[in-house]
Amino acid sequence: MIPKLVLMDKDIDTKKVDDSIVIAIYYEEHDYNFAILFKNAIFKKYKGNIGKHKLKCVLKRYSDSQKSKASAIYLLPSNRKNMSRIIDFANKNSILTLTFSVDDLKNNALISIDIDKKVSPVLNFKALKKSDISLRDILLRIARRY
Repeated sequence: MIPKLVLMDKDIDTKKVDDSIVIAIYYEEHDYNFAILFKNAIFKKYKGNIGKHKLKCVLKRYSDSQKSKASAIYLLPSNRKNMSRIIDFANKNSILTLTFSVDDLKNNALISIDIDKKVSPVLNFKALKKSDISLRDILLRIARRY
């Protein structure tokens, strides 16, 4: 579902890296195995393409000082300082941020997924208004507000 949410960015075509949609998955060292499983699951489902777009996932440790060139950033759990640092970078560069946990939207990430009786996107409208990111109307209509 994460790659489909990335396609909700109206300007995704301008955010490609080397002609591909690149999702950077940020993780803590103890979540490395989960990050690999998540990356592999995306590849298995989408086989390197989503719609007409090439799709790549890259893994980035929060401890890496170099920021990733990415079309979107998916944040696995970390401390507030790490998450805020990456989210601030993403916001300055109009990069969509998605989080593993709805609770992490408090750090100004834009989208998370709520898995309850049904799976639904949760959108941080306050953070969206502050960003330069435009999302497709369908997502704005179906997403739960944070």
